[in-house]
Amino acid sequence: MRKHLRILVANDGIDDRGGVKTYLLSLFRGLLERRHEVAFLSYNRQTPNDLPPEFKAIPRFGALDEGASKALGRARAWAPHVCYSNNMSVLELESHLLDHFRVVKFMHGYFGTCISNLKMHRFPIPSPCSRKLSPACLGFYFTRRCGEISLPAMRDGYRWSLRQRELFARYAALVVASDHMKHEYIRNGAEPSRVVVNPLFTPCEVNEATQSPSVKYGSDVLFVGRMTHLKGGDMLLKAVAVAERKLGRGLTLTMAGDGPQRPQWEQRASRLGVKTRFVGWVSSGQLEHLYRDASLLAIPSLWPEPFGLIGLEAGRFGVPAVAFDVGGISQWLHDGVNGVLVRGSHPHHYQGMGQVLAEVLSQPEQLVILRRGARQFALQMSVDAHLDRLEHIFSHV
Repeated sequence: MRKHLRILVANDGIDDRGGVKTYLLSLFRGLLERRHEVAFLSYNRQTPNDLPPEFKAIPRFGALDEGASKALGRARAWAPHVCYSNNMSVLELESHLLDHFRVVKFMHGYFGTCISNLKMHRFPIPSPCSRKLSPACLGFYFTRRCGEISLPAMRDGYRWSLRQRELFARYAALVVASDHMKHEYIRNGAEPSRVVVNPLFTPCEVNEATQSPSVKYGSDVLFVGRMTHLKGGDMLLKAVAVAERKLGRGLTLTMAGDGPQRPQWEQRASRLGVKTRFVGWVSSGQLEHLYRDASLLAIPSLWPEPFGLIGLEAGRFGVPAVAFDVGGISQWLHDGVNGVLVRGSHPHHYQGMGQVLAEVLSQPEQLVILRRGARQFALQMSVDAHLDRLEHIFSHV
């Protein structure tokens, strides 16, 4: 029989755009449906108006608005069985949580293992970093362009990372989304027995009537994400050009999102003659249409993605992924099952991705198999499976 728990969820806030907000809202909804009691502690209590009713109804404690002492006092009076901390940039508040509660920490990124939290070098070529956080990282920071070119940013990032790493031993458990991240935290001093892998999930189900068909419509290749150097859009454009030459025909690339590199990518697409639609950020309904109209999702990330949830989101619509084999991508992307991993001595070489794109798009029967596998695997990575594992972790701490 499932034990009903009182769970205090902690995060910087709930008004951030992107994956953590989506994760938290799915988490609250799932825990409440399982009859757990849930409260939320944040650095800032302010919440946006578009939150669902079930979130607005739960107890909330805001350190910035109430003062940390009062917020923590109210949280202690609520008497949770466990605190589930996510992104907490104010480590003084995190330390207070550890003073009062059994804290399970979900590391959504490379916090405490890297000065910039990016875990990659940008010079001489973009490449993942395999170093353990140490004073030597200060010497590499500027020469390998590991983050913002700023002495204060390097200094403050290093100090923050050291403080975060010092807290590793105090957590009842460290939760990560991939085996890659587990290895990263163990390498940086976390106790192996306390690091637990709990893969992420697709945020919602897709009706059979609306899932992607077995043949393409609007786009051969789809990219979704923030348009920065880290996301590899420039590499993707060159890869599509390679695929076009190998196939002997033009392809249609759709790029959804925005960011500082968009103007450069638009210029690159024009110079290469790649037919590209830049559609900006789109609504969830519009994104679903893009998924349904795409043959393949491309994930050309040059940084080691901790997980790469976008691949599972596309998989719900039967869209397989082609991605560089970096970070935690291989936790969910299985070669020949729900997509293709681009490997090699230099996995970021656009020639390799172009070759894979051409091979997959030239084999309709294989593409149908990959689309079916993408859908089936995404459905297995459900919120229920994630919550089952999370409840097991909570019950054992």
